[in-house]
Amino acid sequence: MPYCPPLPKVCNGRSIWPLLGTLVVGLLTPPCCLANWELLRAEGAQFQKEGRYKEALDRYEAALAEAGTGSRLPLSLTDVGVAHRLLGRYGDAQAAFARTLAVLEGDASSTGLQIATACNNLAVTEMLLGRYTKAQRLYERAFALYERAPGIVDGQIADLLNNVGSEYHRLGLYREAKGYFTLALERWPEGTLESAAVLTNYGSSALELRDTADAESALSRALLIRNGILGPDHPDMAKTLYYLAVLAHRKHDYRLARELYGRVISIEQRSEAPNADLAICWANYAMVLHELHQKREAKEAERHSQEILAATPPRNTIIDLLLLVPQEIATTESGLPNKRRLGNSHQRTPTSTGLCQWWEGMWPALRKAKSK
Repeated sequence: MPYCPPLPKVCNGRSIWPLLGTLVVGLLTPPCCLANWELLRAEGAQFQKEGRYKEALDRYEAALAEAGTGSRLPLSLTDVGVAHRLLGRYGDAQAAFARTLAVLEGDASSTGLQIATACNNLAVTEMLLGRYTKAQRLYERAFALYERAPGIVDGQIADLLNNVGSEYHRLGLYREAKGYFTLALERWPEGTLESAAVLTNYGSSALELRDTADAESALSRALLIRNGILGPDHPDMAKTLYYLAVLAHRKHDYRLARELYGRVISIEQRSEAPNADLAICWANYAMVLHELHQKREAKEAERHSQEILAATPPRNTIIDLLLLVPQEIATTESGLPNKRRLGNSHQRTPTSTGLCQWWEGMWPALRKAKSK
């Protein structure tokens, strides 16, 4: 059983003061401030749903200014962290999630489930920043807390399974990743955005294993769900479309690949700033145009790719990582997978064996939590 620091106790003398402070702040907060905070959060959530992440961040930051120091503070900090991550600002997201965790740890009324959620969100961001040791420790703590948490639900287990699968995918262990994605899919109802995120991840692992039929089935289902709920131009569509484009490219269906890469580029160009993922898509698009003997257009696409790569650092967006937000709404990261051409750049790290043993060791704890 991994080490887990003890949770603060309300009855140990000094730690009761944060709880009393929270109650006093809540009682003294004017109703108009609470209403404004709720309105700003609701507006931010609507913008986020529409893929308008900059507007969502503006609303969330305004709500944070109204949150005060009570129970609303960690909710607003999580909102801000989610928006930053959707915009690819992983450093800012990490700072927001780290502050969320610190606030919850300093509040005696925080539950183990809340702290586990904060640990998971921070772990996901640390992974995206390439800080895998920190992410591992946070995931370990989250699993331990979830194991002891009363009332844990299938969706929370599914999110954790998805994130474990994404770690296997990062290590290049695609067959193991598919297994975890399959377990996650068993716990999400078909037709939800969360199931679409996991289906996209499953399809990406199947694609790496050259299991064309399996990949196409999963990605087509994911696309149908996301298109029906989000619409054809939502940023979350880009990932699924990208993998379908790679699939068509590998099958030498260059006309379909050209169409799909074009759609991804169109969606990604509306993001806050060009990124290396978009540059990779432009490069793949150029390869397809060469195959179709559209030499002039191919050269133009290559130029776009080179210009973006020269001006922007790479993003470490590997796969859809589900955030466990306090409102129990899982939000997926937006953007393209940070892969080289045709998605073959994942290599095992020097620590992959140890990490895989650790993940396998955590599964019994997760299974025990599910059976409660």
